Amino acid sequence: MKIMKITAALLTAASLAAAPASTYAAEAPDVETSTVKVEPVYKEFNELEVGGGFIVRLHTGAELNVKVDFDSPEVTNEPYYSYDITDSRIYGFEVEGRTNTLDDYRYYHLSLTAKNDDGVESETYKETFEFPDINDSPDGGVAYAILVDVSSEPGEAVEVEKEEPETVDGGIVFCYRVTFRISDFVLGDVNSDGLIDGADASAILVENAAVADNSGTFTDVQKKAADINGDGLVDSADASLILAYNAYAVDNGTLSIAEWFAADNA
Repeated sequence: MKIMKITAALLTAASLAAAPASTYAAEAPDVETSTVKVEPVYKEFNELEVGGGFIVRLHTGAELNVKVDFDSPEVTNEPYYSYDITDSRIYGFEVEGRTNTLDDYRYYHLSLTAKNDDGVESETYKETFEFPDINDSPDGGVAYAILVDVSSEPGEAVEVEKEEPETVDGGIVFCYRVTFRISDFVLGDVNSDGLIDGADASAILVENAAVADNSGTFTDVQKKAADINGDGLVDSADASLILAYNAYAVDNGTLSIAEWFAADNA
């Protein structure tokens, strides 16, 4: 479809606009801008019924898992696409359209899950879409251009920015930018054993004493994990907070340590 090719071009432009010029210029020789057509896992896919699709580019990050399934009068959560993107090329996922009436509809569920360079997985972005019957709009369908970034900066776990749609050659293009934020540490889990407990508090006290002798060994990541109250120090106050949080968690507390600390100091 012509609309899909145009959308790919728009996504390339969006990728260029999303990064600082100096950063992107340094990466430019290694950036792929070709488009890859992904084959659906749905065995009854009919190319003649394509009414649009998703155009996805992983701008920053190590991996992006793309899943699409659909509901119709006949099935629920029918697998349609499942694909892992591991480079910066543009990937096209064509989608069949329907009239979307009570007896002829398809609700497509898109799921995106990213990984950072350390293999840590993000939360999942999910949204439901509809695509028109191509016979109702023969000149063009509906396409969603999705630019994906992975960041370690603080903020919402998944942030979605949507631009006003553009009309191109009879088709409609919606441009999205999805940012996944994956922290490189878990607050309170200083020794990275998956727990927030007395062992972490003890490690903080040992480090605090070592720092006084200029022999501290904590990495930058451990320092971030240990600074519970956010005062820039790793000391007995943080150790005490970890012990207090552990007591709360053992008593069936459900808040994360950051949520617990914020609520306790509101």
